[in-house]
Amino acid sequence: MRLLSSFNTFALALIVASVAACGDSGNNTTPDKGVGEQIVSPDTGVGDSTIDLPAPDTAQPDTTADSGQTGPWTKMDNPANAQLRAIWGIDEQHVWAVGKGGAIVFFDGSSWRSQNNLDKSDLQGIYGIDLGQSCSGTCSAVNGAACINSKCYRIQAVGPAISLTYDGTSWTKNPTSTSTSYSLNAIFATPTKVFATSDNGYILAHTVSTSSPYWTTSSTTGGTTLTSGNPMRGIWGISASDVWAVGDNGKILHYTGSSWAAVTSPTTANLYAVWGTAADNVYAAGLDGTVLRWDGSTWAKVAMTVQTYFYALWGTGASNIFAVGQSLFAPDEQIVVYNGTNWAKLAPPQGTVAQGVWGTSPTNVFVVGNNGIIRYTGTP
Repeated sequence: MRLLSSFNTFALALIVASVAACGDSGNNTTPDKGVGEQIVSPDTGVGDSTIDLPAPDTAQPDTTADSGQTGPWTKMDNPANAQLRAIWGIDEQHVWAVGKGGAIVFFDGSSWRSQNNLDKSDLQGIYGIDLGQSCSGTCSAVNGAACINSKCYRIQAVGPAISLTYDGTSWTKNPTSTSTSYSLNAIFATPTKVFATSDNGYILAHTVSTSSPYWTTSSTTGGTTLTSGNPMRGIWGISASDVWAVGDNGKILHYTGSSWAAVTSPTTANLYAVWGTAADNVYAAGLDGTVLRWDGSTWAKVAMTVQTYFYALWGTGASNIFAVGQSLFAPDEQIVVYNGTNWAKLAPPQGTVAQGVWGTSPTNVFVVGNNGIIRYTGTP
């Protein structure tokens, strides 16, 4: 589950918001939802919010094909008719998104279509990696790898009760362990190792080899039980010896090639996403508008004026970073982008609850979530 708070807290927040709105009734203004509206400067820190609002998971996906353009945003077809949780791609002709009920959809550059998955377990994460091997039709050197554009790729999707590998033709279920099942949340891959986070706090890993991938917590493969009992959510890295994982209560772990270690975090907010451009430029994001940055030595808070629950991060470089999520009271804050100096609102279509983001350039970005798929083709 993405979130996580009590009904009473939610009700209290609604009452407070209602009272505030009534008090301002003599001077109502329409919020500016223009693309590129500047909202913050990242130079100073900001304290954690004390209100932890729940993220509802009841929205029905919009399945209307290309159902309208709103400024730089276009609603796209969602053939799976399911809430989507994560997205990853190779290029504009090879993009996958996964979600509830085992949904897997594929974009070929012109349209989305469902891919067959006999297992209907929810999927939370998807990731792939170029293995650095050329191929012609099949990837015989690595079991389960897909031959795409004459290159071998390891492509995997994970969920609370499932791990799948795509071989270029079909998705195959992988064993999570010889003896134990894990609830997997997110996945990151390198040419030699694959890592995943889990609800029970474990980091699981397996090597990329000719054998079937068995997820384990063994340190010899890159796993750990260091944060047992504290759910870990997002994971990303520069290489197999420089990987970050983030989770509930502000927990941050760092893998250096031989073991995982806890790193001091400046927040206790739940963290859901981590992504970066270099070893000394890594971002993490989560509840209550929390955004953190690693400069190579310490994690520090980035000043944000939004209360968005950020679920995913992605970008093309240090001057183009998208953060997406959900804001219960400010729909234009669901998606923000960093241009190297400031974070700005991108005002997505009404009703957007964003869970995943990926793109091919700053002006071609796909966002998936509870309401299906939207595409950004503007200028951040």
